[in-house]
Amino acid sequence: MQIIALILAMIISLILSTQQAMFAVVASESSPYDSGYDHGCDDARVSDPDDRYINQPEKGPSRHTGAFMQGYDDGFDACSPIRT
Repeated sequence: MQIIALILAMIISLILSTQQAMFAVVASESSPYDSGYDHGCDDARVSDPDDRYINQPEKGPSRHTGAFMQGYDDGFDACSPIRT
């Protein structure tokens, strides 16, 4: 009986790890524009420019495609707090 429970636990663990791996692949399949938009939107909410994604070493504009940067700019503009 214990062997059956152990085998069942291993099968469940394998199924869950496979589903997590599949999700990771799907999550990374976003377009460069969409990825840039998400980063830009996130950065718009970061008040200190030094803490923004785009200003981190190895993450600057020259490291990204034009589509990523267009998405970044659009996301940053869309998510920036309204200033009066």
